[in-house]
Amino acid sequence: MIKTDEIKYLIIERIHVLSQEDIREIENKCGLKVLDGRNEIIEQTPYVLKEIYRLRNQLLNEKEILIISDDTYLTEKLTIDIAKYLRFLTIYSKDKDFTWELVKKTLIETGLSLQSIERLDNTLHKFEIIINMSSNVKLDTHNIKKGAIIIDVSIGRVLKFINTNRKDIVIITDFIFNNSAALIGGSDEFSFEEKVSSYIYEGIKDESNNNLVELRANEKNYGIKELVEVFYGKKRNQSIFSTK
Repeated sequence: MIKTDEIKYLIIERIHVLSQEDIREIENKCGLKVLDGRNEIIEQTPYVLKEIYRLRNQLLNEKEILIISDDTYLTEKLTIDIAKYLRFLTIYSKDKDFTWELVKKTLIETGLSLQSIERLDNTLHKFEIIINMSSNVKLDTHNIKKGAIIIDVSIGRVLKFINTNRKDIVIITDFIFNNSAALIGGSDEFSFEEKVSSYIYEGIKDESNNNLVELRANEKNYGIKELVEVFYGKKRNQSIFSTK
């Protein structure tokens, strides 16, 4: 009803409660692209991880990283982008053809020999960082390495409940950006804050507001430095499980 020739995208509040099938149905019926923010998270993930380990006085390229694939272009983009900074990178995918093509492309474009695995539970303990792209995955929480970081970029954020049982694991489910007054609400009931989620930012980003300011981790927002201090540094012994 509201669509005009100028409207190409649709931003839906609380997009993460929808499934991929829901989003496809909305897109097909409306003729609009639903913005989910996943591309923005993927673009910023190498920077975020490098910064986290810089603040921890560690090297990212010494860490073992696992990508759980959704077998789409987004997994391919993330793998190529992050492989440039790593010595150890592994992918889990149920699609052998997708995996084989990605292994070849990663080697050609980055020089990194991408490893692949066919089962998750027996190897999870190796990885300090897990990046999940898939909406169809379950992880045995007992097998995840102590203190691991999980970045969940799946539709529905299917791994966000892991830290219910494992308080030592950091579950990052969103990146938060400055609004920079690009969005203005017309009333108290419909207004935008100074900081917005990735799926909103995807529709308003430009050169003047490309500033990542916070991470959504374990149901609370943190600056990168604050997150490192709370979960791995001097604030570690304080209460880190309260939410706002």
